[in-house]
Amino acid sequence: MLIDTYTTKKIRMNCPLCGMTHEVEERKQLAVITLKGERVVYEKKYYHCINAAEDESDFETGSMANENLLNARNAYLLQKEEKCESSRTVCRR
Repeated sequence: MLIDTYTTKKIRMNCPLCGMTHEVEERKQLAVITLKGERVVYEKKYYHCINAAEDESDFETGSMANENLLNARNAYLLQKEEKCESSRTVCRR
């Protein structure tokens, strides 16, 4: 599930989706993922090609994928920590 999408900048590159060199939009959005049974909201970054079919217009580089996974993990850990503090229980780290 994806929420709150916005364009951060445009980058001229050889697009792997349409095969043309043009400006693609770098976008950020809040995304929702389930990790260890917990619903987690995190910031996701990706590129958008305006020439590709709508259902296949978004892509990410390997470094973006790694950053997105780290953002999801960090959001999960922060959420877990906040839950422990609010319940005033001892939680395993």
